[in-house]
Amino acid sequence: MSKLEVADVALEGAIKADPQDLFYLSPLHEKWKLIDKCSRVVKYTSPEFTKAYQELERILLIGAASCYQGMANADSPFIGSLTTFLNVAYYQVFRHKGQMQGELVLAKPEPSGATEFWNFLESKYMKPLLMFTMTSAKVSAKIYIPKILEPLTLENIDEPLDLRVAAPLSVDPSFTILKPKPIPDNVVPVRIISRESLPYQRDPKTKMRFDRVIVHFHGGGFVAMSTRSHQIYLRKWARSTGTVIFAVEYRLAPQHKYPCGLDDAWQAYYWLITQAEAQLGVEMKYVILAGDSAGGNLAMAVTLRCIRTRFRVPDGLLLAYPALSLNPLRFTPSLLVSMDDIMLRYTFLMICINSYVPSERDASKDAYLSPILALDSELEQFPPVRIAAAGKDPLRDESYNLIYRLAKLKKDCELVEYRMLMHGFWSMDLGFGLKECSFPTQQAIKWINELIKTARYKRILGCVS
Repeated sequence: MSKLEVADVALEGAIKADPQDLFYLSPLHEKWKLIDKCSRVVKYTSPEFTKAYQELERILLIGAASCYQGMANADSPFIGSLTTFLNVAYYQVFRHKGQMQGELVLAKPEPSGATEFWNFLESKYMKPLLMFTMTSAKVSAKIYIPKILEPLTLENIDEPLDLRVAAPLSVDPSFTILKPKPIPDNVVPVRIISRESLPYQRDPKTKMRFDRVIVHFHGGGFVAMSTRSHQIYLRKWARSTGTVIFAVEYRLAPQHKYPCGLDDAWQAYYWLITQAEAQLGVEMKYVILAGDSAGGNLAMAVTLRCIRTRFRVPDGLLLAYPALSLNPLRFTPSLLVSMDDIMLRYTFLMICINSYVPSERDASKDAYLSPILALDSELEQFPPVRIAAAGKDPLRDESYNLIYRLAKLKKDCELVEYRMLMHGFWSMDLGFGLKECSFPTQQAIKWINELIKTARYKRILGCVS
């Protein structure tokens, strides 16, 4: 898709936009003054940062060219991976050619190529490098959570449900969550990350009380990635905060369209709240939902599901560059960034939306797909919200829209925009390259401790049952 075509789509959305939208208003308008009270901007302007950022863009363009060409001409995954690495070596010598080829493939990518580009860190060939750069963790193991609620479908997702009276489904008593053989279809894989051994592992040295929990949903446009690569920052969170992290591996589109991913996220959260203490020895006393990009969308949707079904609402939401609207015709100025953006080119955004959203569902009317549509009466019941936004991100503006609505309702909320960083910066905190990507990780750690402290204080005051 050419830039002219993207501009045409954006123009149509801009014409239909509400003139009272935030981004039509002066920075001195009362709405922006309200936002300024609960947000701040972090700027990077040094020559060293500019040089390192430009180098990162070159690397990503070469990676895109190598991945697309490698998989497009491959008859097997092995041949595709081998060709990809050979292309990387070739383009490291002929860098300008690699950048030009990267621009070409990003202009009109094939869905399979786009997925491969985002899944590059997930490949088994990258695993040794990831393990070398990751923070150590005492526990990084998978469990398999059985689904004990009726699965969400297009037919029942909008039906009223009160989980205070609804009975869960029965589970085969012989089923084990640790290493079931064979692994059944009706389970959700969840990776546990902890700096200490957990009670279910029966380590005699374990004497700690585990009651600080993060339930995390990974990004990847609903079509790519897994919990493996997101350990880049999750392990740092676990080590620095002492929380137990449950990272959910939900089913991916296009093989599994909405609401499959949301169903997995919801089923995992419900099981953890009701069963984790009995089966894992982890008390779900203080719970934060976290997610980046598509995972931020799911964290919002799960919270909304809790409110609508009268189930336990998490104690906090921690989001990074969340996908708050999947309506392709909803325009905000930051969408224009997608004309040139490497991580989220407009064409890739459309691949993600078309892969995840079924044709019979309207994302402009469904708050589970577009959480920015949640009613004020629902947002009033949200827990404290923290958002890390990227300045060079097509999704940036919706985070400001959400923060404004929360602030207007006098909710506990905060947004930090990293003005010169791109979409995906949590996963770029690798210990080399852009050192500035470590700052959002440290801020997230600060927020986690803050959210848990707030939840503990509310519990002491009797505000939380």
